Amino acid sequence: MKMRIYFGILFFCISLISNPLMAATQDEFFRQSGKSNTVTGVIIIIFICIILFLVRLENKIFKIEKQFKNEQ
Repeated sequence: MKMRIYFGILFFCISLISNPLMAATQDEFFRQSGKSNTVTGVIIIIFICIILFLVRLENKIFKIEKQFKNEQ
């Protein structure tokens, strides 16, 4: 039940952010001010951090599963 609420809130926030009318003006603004490279760099850094977090989490889960199997 909580998951549905979280996904509903997430969908609502994403729909507000990705308004097509705002996208064109923001795109022009970033090009004119030269910040498109900065935005791209920040997105890449965030993506890399998410990947590293997921890899660390997977390793921790694998170690816990291994310990659990050894205890049984």
